[in-house]
Amino acid sequence: MRRGFIFNHDLCTGCNACSAGCIIENRWSVKPRLIYQINPGALCSIPVVGLSMACNHCEKPACLYGCPAGAFYKKATTGAILLDESKCLGCNYCTWNCPYDSPKKETSRNIFLKCNLCFELLKDGGNPACASACPTAALQYGEIPEKPDNGRYSWMPDKNLDPSVALRGNPSPEPLRIIPNDIFSHDNPPLKESRKNIAGEWSLALFSFLSALSAGMIFSQAISDHVINNFLILSCTILAGIVSLLHLGKKLRAWRSLTNILKSPLSREIGAYIVYLLISASALYKENSGLIITAAVAGLVYLIIIDSVYTFADRRVRLLFHSGQTFLTGLLIGSFLSGMTASFYFIGSLKLVSGIWYMISDKDYPGTFGFRFLRLALLFVVMMIMIKGIPVSDPLMTFIFIMGEMIDRILFYYDFDPVNIKTTISGYTKSYLNEKKGY
Repeated sequence: MRRGFIFNHDLCTGCNACSAGCIIENRWSVKPRLIYQINPGALCSIPVVGLSMACNHCEKPACLYGCPAGAFYKKATTGAILLDESKCLGCNYCTWNCPYDSPKKETSRNIFLKCNLCFELLKDGGNPACASACPTAALQYGEIPEKPDNGRYSWMPDKNLDPSVALRGNPSPEPLRIIPNDIFSHDNPPLKESRKNIAGEWSLALFSFLSALSAGMIFSQAISDHVINNFLILSCTILAGIVSLLHLGKKLRAWRSLTNILKSPLSREIGAYIVYLLISASALYKENSGLIITAAVAGLVYLIIIDSVYTFADRRVRLLFHSGQTFLTGLLIGSFLSGMTASFYFIGSLKLVSGIWYMISDKDYPGTFGFRFLRLALLFVVMMIMIKGIPVSDPLMTFIFIMGEMIDRILFYYDFDPVNIKTTISGYTKSYLNEKKGY
């Protein structure tokens, strides 16, 4: 047996006493513990459920493994996952990786904070303030099974992190019963599904696209006689690094991003960028064919590592085949610039298939249809022009192609959707409604 939170949603009234106790005890400026409501509007067809959730202090914490600065650490005596504020970069990566929405941003300092399990109280033999404050004993702290059976609750996210929480209560609660049942309408309004995309992170989109563009240009020089302005390639590479800093809440701590390189994909991304920058700069300066080939290989490896940053957080198989992956984009750019039509048609066809599949499967989000169609149209036009034998050096054709790849990368950020409790609660509500409607 180990110790963790025990939560019975059948007893939860949604009074927020647990959240208030947490804030008062620790004098937080954020709310580490939130009460999520399934059916907060009390729609007649859906159960009303409250779910108190903060950090679950997992046995295999994704926040700890993913943090590039090594700001998270585990307290051996209590099993608490703690965050060293002095090391936090404010990079948001912990929020991508945590399915329980635990880290909360303190905007005044541009860093993240999270539940610390009230480890000082535990050290003195007490309980976390949230559990002590709960008036109905819905939230407790004590011994839980080594493998709690939380899979019965479809709204509970699962990323195989082994969270230290045991859920209790009816896994399939019944909806409200209104007597007489004809007082309220049973035609519930459509629900907007929650999505944790990061489409607004323009600096990340620009950084990753510039990286793919730089690696693609180096790759084209390594496999063909096509010469590209060395200053342009190096400028793209350096600008990518500068733009990536804009994403950090604490830019002067950027050096810390290499401190967790053995565990964190994001830390490895920064390391790979530095290696690629040094090799490519040397290759372009000396104009040595051997170094250019080495730089091309380093660039492609770098792009693979960039993609791993996102697949570590969003482990859905569909993301692996997204046409906006930087590795595919770099290969396609290299094939386009070098005039290798066979590889361009092959990779371009893969991107077209992926783009069409996303356009068809994303029916719930019609707002992206126009952008997806435009992206596919631009790539299709370029492929048709190349078939007709128009030279790749044509400026308009190059502009059309680059714009299409940029749109593709932006769509990748929109489709990036790591599992999160808000998403699963929204999905549960939607599936319950569909089941009642007979969909």
